[in-house]
Amino acid sequence: MLIELSVLAAYLLGTGHMMLQWIPPVLLTVALQALFVFGLAMLLSVVAVYFRDMEHLIGILLKVWFYATPIFYPLSLLHHNAHRIIALNPLSGIIAMFQSAVVSSSSIDSLSLYAALAWFVALMSTAVY
Repeated sequence: MLIELSVLAAYLLGTGHMMLQWIPPVLLTVALQALFVFGLAMLLSVVAVYFRDMEHLIGILLKVWFYATPIFYPLSLLHHNAHRIIALNPLSGIIAMFQSAVVSSSSIDSLSLYAALAWFVALMSTAVY
């Protein structure tokens, strides 16, 4: 991911866009995403040890989860009732932090930050237990 971000930074510098204001929030978001993915990997690896067929189901669920996460579409395109469902998605907060830092150059929402940390703690505590 850091390689892709460096390519994006080089492109933005080449086109004359200022990018220094979004480097710290993006690095914080990358760290939060790495913690979340580590916790998820720990949990899924424990599950896969006990249930061998879970590796096939995990692949299918990850594809569904990819399309349920607002990566390529903004939340404003969805109906207001769908916002509650998307808010349950643990990656929606992390993606919102990326979008607010890079696209709109605004500060990171503290609720998204705390939600990502809470998901990490929940995943790690479940995996360790």
